[in-house]
Amino acid sequence: MKKSITSEVSSGQKEQVVRVMVDAVRKALENLVGELAEEGGLNKANFQQVLAQGGILGTRVADKAREEFMTLSGQIIGYLRLCSITTVGATDGKGTIAEDNEVFSGGVDAEFQDFPKTDVASQPTPETPVRVFSIFNRGRFKQIFGAFGGSLDRLCFTQSQIIQFVKDHPEYFRSEGHETFFLFKEVNTFFVVGVYRSCDTLGANLYSLSSNLTWGFEYGHQVIVP
Repeated sequence: MKKSITSEVSSGQKEQVVRVMVDAVRKALENLVGELAEEGGLNKANFQQVLAQGGILGTRVADKAREEFMTLSGQIIGYLRLCSITTVGATDGKGTIAEDNEVFSGGVDAEFQDFPKTDVASQPTPETPVRVFSIFNRGRFKQIFGAFGGSLDRLCFTQSQIIQFVKDHPEYFRSEGHETFFLFKEVNTFFVVGVYRSCDTLGANLYSLSSNLTWGFEYGHQVIVP
């Protein structure tokens, strides 16, 4: 089940967040205005002009504050924006993408055959919470997944989990050039699977994590991580 990325907070908690942010912004603006006045950037000649444009400045500050707030709250991570939180069901670990002609009836990348390492079963896995991100800033796979920080292993799915996610959540897979990406690791090598829809069937592409391809927001690509 797809879950909202927001949870209910009380009106008092909302007010507390606003108060903290307003106090911080006010202090920063007081320092900024003082510096501009000392440097001559704010003077008698342009005072009224700056005052008249205060509303525009407020809008810009709010837009920037929204971006920073989403970053602080984990809704923006590097090149990605959090869309939703859901789960992938438990698996027996036996499934591999290259051999699953039922789920990927649209075919799998020939690269799966060229890299025998990718045709390896895994251990069983329990139901696992996952996060669904959209790509909003152009980057390569190493940059996109590296933005999470720490070990990449914690961002990996097993192949069985990827297959199970596709079964559980067909709504995440669209056509028109859209791909949904998953990171996985076999024999100490990281790969990225890109699942896509073509007409009424699903297919899978295989990429190296070190691929020089760049991915942006134009086609609504998504990244799924545990």
